[in-house]
Amino acid sequence: MKEKIVYILILLCLGTLVTKAQKKLSLKESMATGLRNSEQMGIVEERVNWARMRNNDVTAGLYPQVVLNASQNNRLITDNDPTSFVSGFYTNNNLQLNVNASYTLFDGYTVNRNKKRLGKEVQQQLMNQAELENSLVRSIVRNYLRVMMEEERIKLVKEVLTLSKEKFKEEYGKYKLGVVSKFSVMQFEFALKSDSVNLITQKQSLNRALLDWHQSMFVEGKDQYSPFGQVSTDFSDLEVERLKDKMIQQNPQLQNARINLELLRNELTRFDYDQYPRISVNTGSNAALSRTNFRNFDPIGGSDLNFYLSFNLRMNLYDWGLRKQERQGVAIEERIGRVMVDDVERRLTQQFDELIAQLMQYRELIAFQDRLIRIAKRQLSLADDRIKNGVSDFTEYRNTQLEYIRAMQTRLDLIFQYQLTEVDLYWLVGDIDGFAKRID
Repeated sequence: MKEKIVYILILLCLGTLVTKAQKKLSLKESMATGLRNSEQMGIVEERVNWARMRNNDVTAGLYPQVVLNASQNNRLITDNDPTSFVSGFYTNNNLQLNVNASYTLFDGYTVNRNKKRLGKEVQQQLMNQAELENSLVRSIVRNYLRVMMEEERIKLVKEVLTLSKEKFKEEYGKYKLGVVSKFSVMQFEFALKSDSVNLITQKQSLNRALLDWHQSMFVEGKDQYSPFGQVSTDFSDLEVERLKDKMIQQNPQLQNARINLELLRNELTRFDYDQYPRISVNTGSNAALSRTNFRNFDPIGGSDLNFYLSFNLRMNLYDWGLRKQERQGVAIEERIGRVMVDDVERRLTQQFDELIAQLMQYRELIAFQDRLIRIAKRQLSLADDRIKNGVSDFTEYRNTQLEYIRAMQTRLDLIFQYQLTEVDLYWLVGDIDGFAKRID
């Protein structure tokens, strides 16, 4: 009867693992899903498009400005002056039009400076987009790997549960034959129930991991998708120098610092160009229509049309040192920008070296753990033979079994930490796609 109860408990534990059909996603598909669902990415893309739209000769000030001004006035007049030429009530209506075109012939190369600034602003928005994308994808990848690792832990727990089930059946059979005591059977029964509870606990961990993964992709629930593939054990050597050079070239944070520095340097040129004269031209036309209606006379109307062309010269001869003060302020910001670029590059290089060192340590630990697992497997096999031959007891076998479990779990933890560290490395480089190519 107890054997049936234990079997039912096992079936219930396994039943909790049954979920509805889920769509399999590769790592790249998971990344694409998260980026597609992110509202932040949509906003950043709009900013990029806006910056690109502004990056043109019109915004830079290359083309003339044409302005149309129009005004229309209506007056009701009552003149009771007896000396006035026309006395009494009359109305006056007039319309005035002005079209003016202004164009700067020379303004100290302001157009070129503006074009450089607009181009850098586009690059800045692209780097902001890359930085956000890198961060979102990093979260997705870490949660994806966590789900895969929890699935591997479930496989391990199932393997242990199968062993416990077999040992319980063997021991129960011996008990029926009167070879072992009831106490011995109860020990194996307790181990079996304990492993069943571990399976339920591990399933809960998997559910939490699935929920976090779906949330990182901005997908509701936890049952729509599941990872495709297995945990990668590819520990091939990384091209360290190439990755470091790539990081220096394309890390979004470092690139943003460099762009900010270039914008400050571009702003400094404004003060150098301010010493040049500004030459502009204005041309246009004025038109006016007027009509006056008298009570006892015929209406009187008139019109006027004229054209004009003017040249203007403006040059800053002396401003009491204001321009020099402003230049000093921007120069200080430029120096700060240079220090920030050097600081970011130095900090990134230090983080890069630390991550590489951690990866090397994890490789050594994983290799050492593989050797421990081989020993633990042999010990478990020997313990199984010993208990079958009656030269061992439950305590020895269970301790050997737990040592094997701990060795396998430690290996999984090390692999997981290795992959997370590798994700952080590629995130630092600014190339999470590079990591996805390695494991997909």
